[in-house]
Amino acid sequence: MMTTIDPEQSSSIVFDAATKVYAGQPQPAVDNLSLTIEAGELCCIVGPSGGGKTTTLLLVNRLVELTSGDIRIGDRSIHDIDPIALRRSIGYVIQQTGLFPHLTIAENIALIPQIIDWDKSRIKKRTNELLELVGLTPVESFAKRYPHELSGGQQQRVGIARALAANPPVMLMDEPFGALDPITRANIQDEFLALKDAIGKTTIFITHDIDEAIKMGDKMAILQEGGVLAQYDTPEAILAHPANEFVERFVGNDRGLKLLTLRTLKRVLNQTPNRPAPMSRADAQASNLPRITETATAQAALSLALNARSSAIIVTSESGKDAVELSVQRLLELGAANAAPSGTIPTGAGV
Repeated sequence: MMTTIDPEQSSSIVFDAATKVYAGQPQPAVDNLSLTIEAGELCCIVGPSGGGKTTTLLLVNRLVELTSGDIRIGDRSIHDIDPIALRRSIGYVIQQTGLFPHLTIAENIALIPQIIDWDKSRIKKRTNELLELVGLTPVESFAKRYPHELSGGQQQRVGIARALAANPPVMLMDEPFGALDPITRANIQDEFLALKDAIGKTTIFITHDIDEAIKMGDKMAILQEGGVLAQYDTPEAILAHPANEFVERFVGNDRGLKLLTLRTLKRVLNQTPNRPAPMSRADAQASNLPRITETATAQAALSLALNARSSAIIVTSESGKDAVELSVQRLLELGAANAAPSGTIPTGAGV
């Protein structure tokens, strides 16, 4: 008997020896993939061309069928869910948004709720909620517009809203921001991260951009050619402890600098046994050194110091009442220390 997914609950996604071999191909596109994405986590899947990233995504909603193995959403195998019902219960965001040009923004968002027979008042309420959630206000104005009347970034926001329309437990995002210009892309990444905790959806996010994966992911799965899992862990653990030479090359020689993007100054300072002594209020006010708050990243602090051609910066508390002077040398030493959280063990293929 076919089962369904509860749309009101976020669900884990478990790949259990998932394998896909396309007809006529000697090697698998995805080879014995085993990993667990916990409920509410965002997992970025990265890797070179031919690594099976998109195939992995399409296996989840059965647009591509498994050759062997299993994928479970919550405690339900995708084999036990009707393919059409499965796809309707999963949010899907693609690079070019896939909006229907002849439908208004409200009509685009309402597609799945209409198909699954939500009543009109519930659809309108949900559409308005989502337009407000993704920042397309005033709602009454945007609801009546057509896709061609929106910028690329606004269209991508509509794509996200449409994927969330029926409150799915799982979202699949296939290079969703890849077609945007760098500034818009950075802005919408930030906006989505701000939304992530609020929407609470388990998300698989495909990207070819390692910096985007580091920024967006709670976890990263790095696939190498042939769909083999090279490493699966937090971005920080992977940068600090690459599992093998392939991962080390893939994340780049600047992985030490990338690590600085994941650490706030507050964390860096709190982790050192020799924290710099607080400055007096008079010394802090008199100093001409560049200033930054402890909530900023270590990378932002380093960039500030370099741009100011300064050998030190002043780090202020969130309240602004306390300050310490931090040399660039000390910043680099602290940023390099304690590379991964205590007890983190790098995980490799099939773990």
